[in-house]
Amino acid sequence: MNKINPLFLLGFFVLVAILMIYKSNVTQSKIMIVNQNNIQAEADGKKIQLLKQRWKDQKMMKKRIDTLLSHSAYANKVVKKEKKRNSYILKLEGLDYRSLDSFTNKILNETISIKKMTIERFSEHSASITVECAL
Repeated sequence: MNKINPLFLLGFFVLVAILMIYKSNVTQSKIMIVNQNNIQAEADGKKIQLLKQRWKDQKMMKKRIDTLLSHSAYANKVVKKEKKRNSYILKLEGLDYRSLDSFTNKILNETISIKKMTIERFSEHSASITVECAL
């Protein structure tokens, strides 16, 4: 019977301990990465939820449109303001090119869901715009 050298046994246990520590550190770093991804996904989910609430709030959307239309440059140009089942239709006539440009910039920069926008030119200095907004 051969005896096992205690140094070989000690070396084997040290090697196993080093491998376990290495594997533990690798696993721990993977867990940290997954936790960071979960935190990022949770933050993105909260942002998406806030955006959904902002874009789907019908009362606030109607209020934004009415605030835009109450501006002195557009208040006397409004011909039609009609609320249908799932949409809000606006029609402004007699706009010069500066007013038309200003109105389109303001409505496109608002958080309003636009279904359809039609611009008709009557003359060199006059145009009308029809906007259908989703509610």
